[in-house]
Amino acid sequence: MWPYDSDGFDPPAAVLEAVLVFSKKLRASIRMQIDSGADLTCIPSHLVPTSRPIRFGITYVSGYDGAITKRKTVFVSILFGEHRFENIEVLPIESRTGLLGRDLLNALEVTLDGPARSLLIDGQ
Repeated sequence: MWPYDSDGFDPPAAVLEAVLVFSKKLRASIRMQIDSGADLTCIPSHLVPTSRPIRFGITYVSGYDGAITKRKTVFVSILFGEHRFENIEVLPIESRTGLLGRDLLNALEVTLDGPARSLLIDGQ
């Protein structure tokens, strides 16, 4: 179980602690907000290493205005709780927290308990 973050978000938001694994030697801790409106999982761009050996890709994304743009992606493994997602294509964004999108959320049983301000994933 993860408590909602009421310090960094108003209203409080469902946030979990995760680890990004770029390679055997490159890891980063991250806070990720649950975002069922995001098609793709996103990570803060300042966490993306500039050195190799990390794998990059390209995707097309659209925002609320419907404009489609070509964006660089990066492949990472994401670990949180007892879950490990390997070689996931994520979108770097200008943010201090990541967004856990539907590409990963659809593989999980997620419970948002607003009154208790807690997040449960697969009963944990």
